[in-house]
Amino acid sequence: MTTDEIQSPYKMRENAPMWWYNKSCHLRAAATVLRVAPEVCDYSNLAKTLGSADAISDISFAEPVYEMLCGMSLELIYKAILVAKHENYPDSHDLNDLAARAGINRTENIRNSLNLFTHSVIWNGRYPVPREKDEIDYYRRQELRAKIGGSGNLSKVAERIECAIGLKAFNKLWTDAAELFFEAKERNTS
Repeated sequence: MTTDEIQSPYKMRENAPMWWYNKSCHLRAAATVLRVAPEVCDYSNLAKTLGSADAISDISFAEPVYEMLCGMSLELIYKAILVAKHENYPDSHDLNDLAARAGINRTENIRNSLNLFTHSVIWNGRYPVPREKDEIDYYRRQELRAKIGGSGNLSKVAERIECAIGLKAFNKLWTDAAELFFEAKERNTS
């Protein structure tokens, strides 16, 4: 087998917007499953199923993983848009940069949400601490900014978290990007 034959599947996937889109869909589905699990999962059996002696009483331990999957899904849909436009995509997880390159309009609230998802992709969904100590402080400031908004009012934190990174907010970000993806794909296949 020649090097070109080995690399052809790589090039085919790298330059095929639907491969990027489909992988984004898979990550979106996984994030959704994780987010709705509390509604359908019996946690009393989870530790036994996992073979763990540790009792797991709720899904709160998985929140950073949910956020990571959301961020990864958004990263891929934004990169899918760039591939559909025949533009280079950066080797980066910075969702605000990728969204800007893809042509996504972002309010301050959306930028704050994308910052949280970015940090979940880079470290919070995968590791207990970031590479640099200052990153955790930055993440906590971004998290607080998203949770309390500009008001400084902590009385509706849960509601604000849901508005910033909840499933409804994530799906809105994703479907807006998917619409741009299909527009770009249509424009660039003609």
